[in-house]
Amino acid sequence: MRRSFSAWLAMVFLLSTVVPLLVLSGLFAAYFDHLFVHETNRLFESTLYSVSQSIGTYVSDLARLSMIPYFQSDILGYFKDMNQGKYLTDQLVATRINKAYQLAVSQQLANVRQDVKGVLFVPFDERQTAAFLVRRYAGELEVLWDTSLREEDWYQGAVAADGNLYFPPVRPPAYYETLRNNNFYTDTEYSTFSVARLIREPDTMRPVGVIKVDAVNRVIVDLFRHIDIEGASALVLLDQTGRQIYATRALRQSLLDSALSDAQIIHAEDGAYHVSVYPVVSTPWRLLYLASEPEAQGRTRAIYLFAVLLSLLSLGISSLLFYINSRSAIRAEKQVLSAMRRVASGDLTVHLDLPKSSYYAAIATALNQTVGQLGEHITNEYKAVLDQRNAEYMALQTQVNPHFLYNILSGFVTLNRIGERAMLERQLLNLSNLFRYACKHENTATVADELTFLEEYLALQKLRFAERLQYSITSTPKVGGITLPRLLLQPLVENAIVHGLEPIDRPVRIQIYADIATRRDGERWLLLCVWDDAEGFDMRVKAEGRIGLANVEARLMLFQRGSMFHIHSSPRNGCQCTVLLPLDR
Repeated sequence: MRRSFSAWLAMVFLLSTVVPLLVLSGLFAAYFDHLFVHETNRLFESTLYSVSQSIGTYVSDLARLSMIPYFQSDILGYFKDMNQGKYLTDQLVATRINKAYQLAVSQQLANVRQDVKGVLFVPFDERQTAAFLVRRYAGELEVLWDTSLREEDWYQGAVAADGNLYFPPVRPPAYYETLRNNNFYTDTEYSTFSVARLIREPDTMRPVGVIKVDAVNRVIVDLFRHIDIEGASALVLLDQTGRQIYATRALRQSLLDSALSDAQIIHAEDGAYHVSVYPVVSTPWRLLYLASEPEAQGRTRAIYLFAVLLSLLSLGISSLLFYINSRSAIRAEKQVLSAMRRVASGDLTVHLDLPKSSYYAAIATALNQTVGQLGEHITNEYKAVLDQRNAEYMALQTQVNPHFLYNILSGFVTLNRIGERAMLERQLLNLSNLFRYACKHENTATVADELTFLEEYLALQKLRFAERLQYSITSTPKVGGITLPRLLLQPLVENAIVHGLEPIDRPVRIQIYADIATRRDGERWLLLCVWDDAEGFDMRVKAEGRIGLANVEARLMLFQRGSMFHIHSSPRNGCQCTVLLPLDR
């Protein structure tokens, strides 16, 4: 017996501690890994959103600068003169444009970021061979004698956009390299991007020319430098053609092309990457984030390694505590069983002396008291009291199964071992209330008291069956004070557990319902229903040995004439027991 009890304790420890600990460790590791990835993605999406807004705001400044002819009529007038060729034919107009136009545009450049380096105007009239450039800090209007500007894609794109803002593909403007006193950035750290717009006369809507605003990506570079991109991961700003405007590290164009192919994961020589594409507001550009898969796996491995180490540490401590406590429990269990065998054989001189700290101390005390009282009663009123107790025992047997007490005490031992002291205290109170109620000498009770008793009884049963047992108890307030035979419904609930739940391995739901039903003639009845969704049974087959059901029906007849007790069940359809007590008789 000792070996089997030890094996049982080991199995309980395995199922109640080791397996849950391993499962919880895995779940916690997966949860924190998911939480880490989720929070990282959320924070990075917020960062990308902020970068997108900042870039969009910056580009909006360039867009407003391309609209200055519509806000300053004198600049629009200069554009008309340039498109009509007056700059080349009228010296007075040329002088005014050289001074006033250059000054007006320079003032506009002074009001925007220093990254904006120049404004180019190309007349729409193809007969005009000159284009006009105002650069920051140049101090004069520069004339470009280059008729090929109208053939470039930025010019053609702006004309096709028909007055809307056009973003040319990113490439350095060739005309800056031909100018003297070039103040444009020559540092290879920065690249050039532009916006262009077709300008029309507001009155006639005839095209006047294309204005192009050139800037360097220094603001974009500064934004990217404030983003912490680790290891092989990269953040890239791409134009509408997929060419990079700026990237946190050098990347091959073939890798960028693969990332823009709508694939969530791409593979490269240095490993796989998770691809995230985020649009930049107010532009056709995109932010591309390549998250290194090996680095993400490294973080995941660290989380799971920590979970494994924590599990091993917890398992070691739990095993040590289990070994220490199980030895004393097994020793006490052996002494209790030996004493119970002696009592069963008729030896009433048994006395157990266990330490108060032992798990079986309360059982030993109760056994000692029981043996002493039993001996006293046998001595004084042996025959009469024994007959009376036998009769009471047969009645009580239909309400409280000793096997139930054994299972509950085993559950208490398990709760104590796993440290669930709060739940253990609650269940001990439930058991105390249950037996206090069961041992009352009254023959009747209220519906409220019965339902409270069943709530505590099912709570103790759930300690054993856990998620396999689901239950609910509902009643209307008006039935709480109605009187009925005490412990009337307990055998029905016990049958649902013993004959419905125990033989199967799936969850079972038990519902208890109390209400007042009114017949058509106005007579009121107390309706009590116990229902379960277990396997049920064939009503045509006589149920042998179910004393509790016969006890319920007999007590109903003695308590109130006209009471009814119905059972409805069929295989695989559960069972419903209905009790009806007339209230108006």
